[in-house]
Amino acid sequence: MRLILMLVGVALMMVVTLAAGRLGSATEQAMSEVLRAELLMIAGEDDKAERLLRRAIRRQPLLGAAHHMIGRLRLKQGRPLEARRAFIDARRVVAETASVSSASLDGRRRPASVIALDEAATTGAGSRRG
Repeated sequence: MRLILMLVGVALMMVVTLAAGRLGSATEQAMSEVLRAELLMIAGEDDKAERLLRRAIRRQPLLGAAHHMIGRLRLKQGRPLEARRAFIDARRVVAETASVSSASLDGRRRPASVIALDEAATTGAGSRRG
């Protein structure tokens, strides 16, 4: 099953790479990098995925998807406090770019992942490197 996923991932990466050559705007190129990073994470290539995500953020700092993916990567690495920071960054940039009202970001609508990270942080779970 993993081999099939990897083959599909490679095929998708090739399509995304070809499409990226035709993309013009910094946002489109950054989104292409986020998609490739997702495929790399699936394949277990976390270091390469992080490099792509950092490049996407440099290219387009207000790309919430890239910040969110950094958070997912940090969770995968067992670093919940750093993940929480990335999720907060993602929420902030989405709010900035979409002009979301502060009412939509209050505690009543926080994602379960952010609530869980808040609880982990308050119970003394620290950042672990693994």
